[in-house]
Amino acid sequence: ERGHGLGSCPAGDYAMQDRVADAARLLGALESRDCLFVGLSIGGMTGFGLALDHPDRLLGLVVEGALNVRAYARALDAPDDQAGWLRSRSR
Repeated sequence: ERGHGLGSCPAGDYAMQDRVADAARLLGALESRDCLFVGLSIGGMTGFGLALDHPDRLLGLVVEGALNVRAYARALDAPDDQAGWLRSRSR
């Protein structure tokens, strides 16, 4: 549990990669290989991470109200090939 908004959450720092790993584990537990991921705000940024790290798990990605793709790639310090791949699939 990572918490959200004003809700409670365990103490600790949470990196974006932690959220991406959580989502990937959930998709694995659901045995999902063809997910349409819809994310709002930080959920959208989590979706970007899934697209970069686990593209085989996604059919598509819908993002609203998140950092733009270039800013996200810079924040992750993603290699050029990954950042370019993500940018090429965004509109």
